[in-house]
Amino acid sequence: ERIEPLIGSAERARQAALDFDDAPSFDLREEQVRERQRELFAARIRQLEARALEAERVHQALMDGFAFLKPEAAAHLAGEVERQGSWILKCELLEGLAAMGARDLLREAAGREPEPVVKATAIEGMLDESAVAYLAESQWQVRLAALQALRRSRGAAGAVIRAMQRPDGRFRKAAAKTLEALTCTELPPDAGLWRDWWEANREDFL
Repeated sequence: ERIEPLIGSAERARQAALDFDDAPSFDLREEQVRERQRELFAARIRQLEARALEAERVHQALMDGFAFLKPEAAAHLAGEVERQGSWILKCELLEGLAAMGARDLLREAAGREPEPVVKATAIEGMLDESAVAYLAESQWQVRLAALQALRRSRGAAGAVIRAMQRPDGRFRKAAAKTLEALTCTELPPDAGLWRDWWEANREDFL
């Protein structure tokens, strides 16, 4: 309930930014009006910054609280994820499920949710090799979330190296970071170099 008005405030500030006309004017009266609009807009930004700090405190309090919930509460949270219409609140609840270690429910949500950022949040919280299935997804948010989820899964190194073949520079850079975390080896985000390294070190690595 406390997060909902914070979301509304952020959306209103965003709309104000989109609506603001900052083009120069040679009409003194019009320029005075615009100056007043700039002052109002700056005040809205300051208000938003204050609310963002409050939202961060609320978020952290929620995450801390989720970690202490009983395991049977996870199913209720998962049901709330399905009922929610707000993608922001969905993501908050999914992060709560991750804090509770509810991996099975996160996998179900990842397979069900169509919104890329919601799906990505569920995948990032899975923290196991089941995230390999999402390395070839069409949405870039989902692919990057899968890489983040695999940073502790040594058995996924080969799959990440194979996925580097795709023509996506941002994905290759993120994949190289994931592989560095998995292998303690630093190489450029080059699929060929990583493939050669894998062929030379796979037996020892596994």
